[in-house]
Amino acid sequence: MWKTPRDGGRPTLDEAFVVYSFGGTPWALKAGQFNDDVYHEFTVISKRQFCAGRSLMNEVLMEGCFDRVQGVAVLYGRKDRPLRL
Repeated sequence: MWKTPRDGGRPTLDEAFVVYSFGGTPWALKAGQFNDDVYHEFTVISKRQFCAGRSLMNEVLMEGCFDRVQGVAVLYGRKDRPLRL
């Protein structure tokens, strides 16, 4: 997913990741640039979220750290009830 300024300008990368599932197991690896899964409201991409979803209190608690992370995540569980590390 790319982010492009409305008034023109160069597009920047917002999210790009791959997920590799280990066949027949509930384990998977996710690698790339994605939202940090510390709090649930940050797992929903901004274009699918209500404006009130990210509050001023979140800004204070997270110290303004709403950016994407680049790394690897370990996923466990079904798609509807994952556990992320």
